[in-house]
Amino acid sequence: PSGPRLLALLEGSGIETVVAADLDEAVAWCADRTSPGRACVFSPASPSYGRYRDFIERGEHLRRLVAARG
Repeated sequence: PSGPRLLALLEGSGIETVVAADLDEAVAWCADRTSPGRACVFSPASPSYGRYRDFIERGEHLRRLVAARG
């Protein structure tokens, strides 16, 4: 629910923002745009209530997604 508000605050800042449907899409977006040996830093703009039991489960999912990409 806080995503649209945060997007509005960043509008015009020059910071690239992307709205992803889920963590899978966000990781794919980062992987497609990050050269080998480089890093892409991203942070969920809002809580993931209802999608994961807690931040640990979300972190484990993120770790699996990144590991699957090599």
